[in-house]
Amino acid sequence: MPIPVRADEARRLTDVQEHSRQLLASLEGGMECEGLRCSLPCQTSMRQILLLALITGVACGPSAAEERARREALAAEGRALERAADVVEGRLLAGEVRLAVWNELVARHQQVSEVACRVGDSHFQDMARLFEEQAEKGRGKHRMRGWADASEPAGGIGGPRVVLIDPR
Repeated sequence: MPIPVRADEARRLTDVQEHSRQLLASLEGGMECEGLRCSLPCQTSMRQILLLALITGVACGPSAAEERARREALAAEGRALERAADVVEGRLLAGEVRLAVWNELVARHQQVSEVACRVGDSHFQDMARLFEEQAEKGRGKHRMRGWADASEPAGGIGGPRVVLIDPR
């Protein structure tokens, strides 16, 4: 399928092709430098290559409107990439902040756990010591329990007062 070409572009291409044919025809016979013929074939072929490259670059180049459209498209794509980079950077920074918060929580949890273990150990040791003291007291004394006397008035909630040690 042929590529659609506008009339002004087609005219420009034919003009460039005609000009390049004329240049090549003049170069085949050698290059004339101010009335002198260049005798070096290497220079002629290099000049031919350079001129062909220049002509091809000019002929195949995009028009001003195409170039403007391409630049606008590139600028829009650049702006879109900047926005995407900003979003990614925001997510990265939020992730770093979240990580810092969790690291701080881990450090505080370790400190609190350490303090709780120390307090729990000392509390358990105090409970064991008090239990042993109570056992010593219980072994040293024989408790004599008295019976509740129904003739005495009630001593508050729970019924009459109960004498725990026999007063005899």
